[in-house]
Amino acid sequence: MQLVSVPRALAVLTLVGLGLGVGLTGCGDDGPPAGTGPGPLTSRAVAAVMLDHLPDDTSSRSATYVDEYSPPGLVGADLRYAAGEGDDGDLVRLTVSREQGPKPCAADEARCADLGDGAVLRWDELVEEEDPGYVAVQARYDGQLVSALVSGPAISADPRELDLEPSVETLVELVGDPRLRLSASAGTLAAGRALADWDGGEVDPASLEEVANDDVTVVTSWIWGYGDAWRYVGPSPLTSKLGEGAIGGRIEVTGDLGPLAKGGIVDALAAPQPPAWLDGDCLEGYRCETRQGLTLVWRPAAGDDPGDAFVLRVGQDGETVGFHTVGNRLGERWGEAFPQAGGPFWGSDLDHEEADPLAISMTTTRARYEQAIRAARLHR
Repeated sequence: MQLVSVPRALAVLTLVGLGLGVGLTGCGDDGPPAGTGPGPLTSRAVAAVMLDHLPDDTSSRSATYVDEYSPPGLVGADLRYAAGEGDDGDLVRLTVSREQGPKPCAADEARCADLGDGAVLRWDELVEEEDPGYVAVQARYDGQLVSALVSGPAISADPRELDLEPSVETLVELVGDPRLRLSASAGTLAAGRALADWDGGEVDPASLEEVANDDVTVVTSWIWGYGDAWRYVGPSPLTSKLGEGAIGGRIEVTGDLGPLAKGGIVDALAAPQPPAWLDGDCLEGYRCETRQGLTLVWRPAAGDDPGDAFVLRVGQDGETVGFHTVGNRLGERWGEAFPQAGGPFWGSDLDHEEADPLAISMTTTRARYEQAIRAARLHR
């Protein structure tokens, strides 16, 4: 099987763009013992079925990556081929879910084809030195969406016209395999348990349980992703500014951290509802200006006082999240004060529709909560 390498992150992004979500299985759950009847499909069983259609000279065999942003209930497996030093290798991914789809080809959609029997082919083409493209086939059987994706081979034209491995025909056969159902037979599950060279990767569903953040984790679950140049100071003294139920934590910058230098202060804040002053005359002593959903609340520098600023966003459900910074001298106008306060650098972390897992929020997952507690202990 001759495939061109592709980084793992690129393949994951490709799947997200297609709506081919990542899968969730119980941690280490290989299903019920053989002979006990059907049970929930496992990632390991998916991989075993895949290898009945694909070469077995894999570089790795693992569960499809999953986090709190993944659609619930999906099950998937990733097979990698031709991995090398610093190269994850080429990806073949199969997922099964109860999602709707496949989405039919639009009239003006050039890289899409109806393959018949409910199967839909989509692809994206090579961008030199950036993206090798991908090939994806989806079909719906028994109310479940089965999706296969290949990312790695250089896709220079309609994949049906290319000499690809696996071919479009192989992907169609793969998604059409009747063993790939969320309720799997005892034999399918047994084949998964017997699969050799399994690298794991299953996630315990309990680790994705939503839990409340607190004054420690609201800041450390966010700021740890920006390096180690900080120490946790304690609860933020500014939570009262956001009103009842607000939480907040404070860190001191100990090196260079985004737009702030050593000695700067950052608070992460979240509240279940916006403060009354946000719709009124602004916070006393501050200026307020809102652009593109972000509100800058700032006190310009005066003399030896550098000023300070809040950057806030109110979600559709009223949840209000933001950060507060002290360190850079703040100008009189938005165009000066917004970047000086860290708005362009951290503002996207307040948009829960766009933000990655570093988003500031009233809640987090159990796994990220525990990770944030550990980060606070290491940065005191």
